[in-house]
Amino acid sequence: VDRLESGQWRLWLFVHPRCPCAYAGLRELEETIHAHPELVAQVWFVVPPDTTDGWERGRNWDYATQIAGVTVGSDSHGAIAQRYGAETSGFALLIASDGRIVFRGGLTPGRGRPGDGTGRRIVHAWLTGQTAAGELPVFGCPLFTPDE
Repeated sequence: VDRLESGQWRLWLFVHPRCPCAYAGLRELEETIHAHPELVAQVWFVVPPDTTDGWERGRNWDYATQIAGVTVGSDSHGAIAQRYGAETSGFALLIASDGRIVFRGGLTPGRGRPGDGTGRRIVHAWLTGQTAAGELPVFGCPLFTPDE
């Protein structure tokens, strides 16, 4: 699916709840929302099968829920992540107001490294009416293990 109608720009971030480098991606999301408060943001915490209720809640979840303007949710068995090709914690999708997915990739300049990297600059470009690259690598932990 390459179209998600909503009428608003949206940024989704897929996170492994226990990824130690996820904080950097969440920090970049927070900075992006600070610069673009009109952006609708969603963090999806990918929950593997056979985990206990609430397994995804922890330091990363707590931080995400404190970011103003962010909705936080659980992605049971990673169904949403798999639908959109997210394989690495920190994978972001920028969805234009007409539903087109215009960017897929990481927001951070490196694994566990927050900072004004290419991903954040690409999102900013799209949100200010410019056309920018559509894909970047993602630096983070795997969302899925080989047996999932």
